[in-house]
Amino acid sequence: MRGFLGKLGQYALTAATGLLMLPLYILASALGSPASPDKRGKLQERENEVDDFPVMWAGVGQTARTLPWQLDPSRRDWRTVTEIELDGPDGLVRILSHEDTARGSRFLSWGGGTKAPGSEAVLWSVPREEIAGAELRRFSMAECDFRISFRDGSWARLTSSPHGARRIVALLGQDMPESGPAPTRP
Repeated sequence: MRGFLGKLGQYALTAATGLLMLPLYILASALGSPASPDKRGKLQERENEVDDFPVMWAGVGQTARTLPWQLDPSRRDWRTVTEIELDGPDGLVRILSHEDTARGSRFLSWGGGTKAPGSEAVLWSVPREEIAGAELRRFSMAECDFRISFRDGSWARLTSSPHGARRIVALLGQDMPESGPAPTRP
């Protein structure tokens, strides 16, 4: 563990890095960066897009309520990575987690990490037919937000990287069972 001076140095380094990055952020916003607020889609549900995030709409016993808390980036360690996988065409959708060994911090990682041995865990699984669909949500930085709807009417709005969100929507939106349209929020 770091002592007081080590922690103080880390905080000072983080603050200095943030101050140095501020002009680059301003320049990127002025030039129309995909992450700038001007590049966001139209606000659709303020209470679920600005006021609260991540969002879950589910009654007692509904599927969305069973999602693991580790999907909320603000509640997990920054080294914890969550992934989603589909096991076979009619199999289970699983959410897995592992600890990444990459060096860096919550705000900056320079890659090169691997899975820490023994840190892999299955956090959640559900039969694929329980998922009604998934869609990208336009009002998010670089379209990183997506919504997963379940057959019981519950849903959750989560975030990922832009590439990750598109992959999740493609994975959960293809060849879905034909039992009606995806439910919407009450």
